[in-house]
Amino acid sequence: GAGSWTGYTAHHIIFANNVANGCGLGAFSFNPESATSSVDYIAIVGNIAYNTLGGTAYCTSAISVWEPIASDSLPGTHIYIAGNFSYGNVQPTCSDNGSSDGEGIILDTFDGNQTPATGIYQQQAVIDNNISLVNGGPALEVFNNSNGTAPFPQIYLRHNTAWGNNS
Repeated sequence: GAGSWTGYTAHHIIFANNVANGCGLGAFSFNPESATSSVDYIAIVGNIAYNTLGGTAYCTSAISVWEPIASDSLPGTHIYIAGNFSYGNVQPTCSDNGSSDGEGIILDTFDGNQTPATGIYQQQAVIDNNISLVNGGPALEVFNNSNGTAPFPQIYLRHNTAWGNNS
């Protein structure tokens, strides 16, 4: 329909050197438009996200990539999250499943568990050299990455700092 991008995967997206505060629905979030439309080749680098949650209609996190869809099958890193500072992102009770989320950084449902038509995202993701402090949920989380059949994506978590999360 008009305004829809069903069947399309947006790719080569960069968020660099931004500050997000008071957003209400997360700071840097990538969510699928439909079971056949999502994102790939994302770089989230050098950003600051604080106090970005607060709405109760949806469960969100500061930096979130949910159900990506590969735009190609080339090897190498497709999702790169590095050098970000995430703090004080606390999700109040949200309507869809009670108090949940509030992660500093989450890679969410790469196995297609919530929307099976998206399939398993099998590309490489790297979360490197981030700082995550006093968030309501985990500092870093890889959620729903084991449903279905392998191969699953290679996900690397390196050189990250976390303190006082899960508040």
